[in-house]
Amino acid sequence: MAETERLGLKTFNEENRFYNSVYRKGATLLIEQHIPPPPFGGGYDDKSLPRKEAYFEEGETLTQLQWCTQHPPLETEPPADARRHTMEILDVVAGGTQKPAQLVKCQLDGGKEVFMAKIYDPLFHRGYSVDTTFWADSAYSKEAAVYEGIKRRGDDGRLSPKYHGSWTSNLPVDDASVPARTRPVRMILMEYIEAPNFAAILKEKRQTLLTDQERL
Repeated sequence: MAETERLGLKTFNEENRFYNSVYRKGATLLIEQHIPPPPFGGGYDDKSLPRKEAYFEEGETLTQLQWCTQHPPLETEPPADARRHTMEILDVVAGGTQKPAQLVKCQLDGGKEVFMAKIYDPLFHRGYSVDTTFWADSAYSKEAAVYEGIKRRGDDGRLSPKYHGSWTSNLPVDDASVPARTRPVRMILMEYIEAPNFAAILKEKRQTLLTDQERL
């Protein structure tokens, strides 16, 4: 039995078709600058929660797509003169269905600079809870807060990839069971660094060859 079905949310049988139609090389998304909500969930005081997490019985009659369109991510006050860009996906670096986030290599407005987009899409979020929107939003709010904090300290691009802000995009919905024609997803943009990631390094046990300074 699929994990989402076990937890009460009906399995979204066509999620691979939806995934491949959005997150693929050459796909373009219109993105707009977004202000994330204050960080919440997963270790933060419950009093900080902007809304309660929904539970099993509330999702037992819905597909994953229906859930995401009926329970969109939190809205915040839009920034004045919000910037907009066309984002082209150059490659999918990591991701897939039932993952916490999608990592894609991308460019903006046909420019040459390459970015990494980390997309918190609840439709494909890891299915450990019925309320995937809640946890995708929580992950987005916390990671954006970390990058904003690093930027305020003046360490942006020095101890972490350079941060290029938080964004939102309305993805198309093509399903007769869903009245909505689009659904919002949140993301952060950061510097793209061409180098082995730590997962690959650890897998090859090369961490034993790195000094503490090199690890930093």
